[in-house]
Amino acid sequence: MYEEALKEFDFSKVEALFFAGDMIFKGRWYEFSNVLKVTRKFTDKPIYACFGNEEFDVAIPLLMKKYTEVTWISDEHTVVELSGEKIWVVGSKGVLDRPTRWQRKNIPNIDNIYKERMEKLRELIVEGKNKKYTTILLIHYPPTYSTLVGEPRYAWPEMASSKMEKVLKETKPNIVIHGHSHNSKKTFTMLGSTRIYNVSLPATKKITTIPIKWGLLEFFS
Repeated sequence: MYEEALKEFDFSKVEALFFAGDMIFKGRWYEFSNVLKVTRKFTDKPIYACFGNEEFDVAIPLLMKKYTEVTWISDEHTVVELSGEKIWVVGSKGVLDRPTRWQRKNIPNIDNIYKERMEKLRELIVEGKNKKYTTILLIHYPPTYSTLVGEPRYAWPEMASSKMEKVLKETKPNIVIHGHSHNSKKTFTMLGSTRIYNVSLPATKKITTIPIKWGLLEFFS
């Protein structure tokens, strides 16, 4: 599916690629070699990525060490300069309103991890906004329920975070890019002035183009 989507996409206006996690399967870090190989058949643009739930914690150091051509963003920020404009990108795996059964069993203190991560993301977004940068949140877990339409309603708290949506309302990042919701029927929404894109390939069936200034500068995610 990924290679077919790449074949159909026009890269002529693309300046950067953003991956919103779940790039491998069940922690198999070496699979990312195939992702890079296929991607580089079509474009040599810089890649920025956050981690998803398929990038198990034990695989993250290996991914970061092996694939240094990717700018990995994990509960931190980076500044991207494109067309003379500074873009403040905050990246994270994200948070859930209710940790999954597996997480509760296997990740000690997961509730506090999510709480501390959410506060960290709030601080990073505010910092970018205060510096007057165009601010993007690149996150795996959806920070809203709005783009979960099509997923089983009972599973929403274990797929996304309404608490994180409150953070977005308060901090007002310009753009949010997320994945994880593979069965979503609503892959774009607005939260005030914030544009939220679900770029999960199983949901979109295509590569998503995101204009930074509504058409002046385009990103691929």
